Amino acid sequence: MGVLKFFLPKGRHPRLIRFGFYRGMRLRLDLQCELQNYLGLYEYETFAAMRRLARGCRSFLDLGAAKGELTVYFLRLRGIERVVAVEPSATEREIFAANLALNQLQSDPRLRIHAGYAGQGLAPDWQTLDELAANLPSPVFLKIDIDGPEAAVLDTGQETLAGKDCRLLIETHSPEAETGCIERLQRLGYVTRIIRPGTWRLLIPEHRTISHNRWLIARRRPQGTESL
Repeated sequence: MGVLKFFLPKGRHPRLIRFGFYRGMRLRLDLQCELQNYLGLYEYETFAAMRRLARGCRSFLDLGAAKGELTVYFLRLRGIERVVAVEPSATEREIFAANLALNQLQSDPRLRIHAGYAGQGLAPDWQTLDELAANLPSPVFLKIDIDGPEAAVLDTGQETLAGKDCRLLIETHSPEAETGCIERLQRLGYVTRIIRPGTWRLLIPEHRTISHNRWLIARRRPQGTESL
């Protein structure tokens, strides 16, 4: 798909998404570097699991919200009462704000944005997972995409993970982080599954800068025939 960028318009502009997980949303996209987002192919491997785990959720915690497309998705989802989005980058938050406005969500009272970090550090820039999730009703969908310290963030959310019905999607960026997340979650009674990039990515790669990049989904041990 790299050759296509020479034929695509330059610059970030509002686009109506017509395909995939974000279909029907309007997002500011630069097609030269975000064509897969527009076509519904970016992180396609996670979509079925996210739809399944999101059913019945009442709140969403987005750690590493970036441009906010997943926050917008959950705000548009029926039954969502509270959303907390965490994004330290001012550049990303500017695009995030534009995407909220494009979907008439800029003043949504359900949304709180923390312009800092998740984990253990000095307040007010840092908030623990337990602090961020304190007022979120269960079930909670928790997404973590923070480029490295995923397991360390889980350590700051023991009360939340033990006491709430959490469903998790964690993007892992090293084998150590992946193993650490699995061990912590399984100790708390969660079942986990790794989602690997599809083999078709050999033809349509995402050109990620980190060599180890895959996803981990988790939820409390399912009842009956329910599974991940």
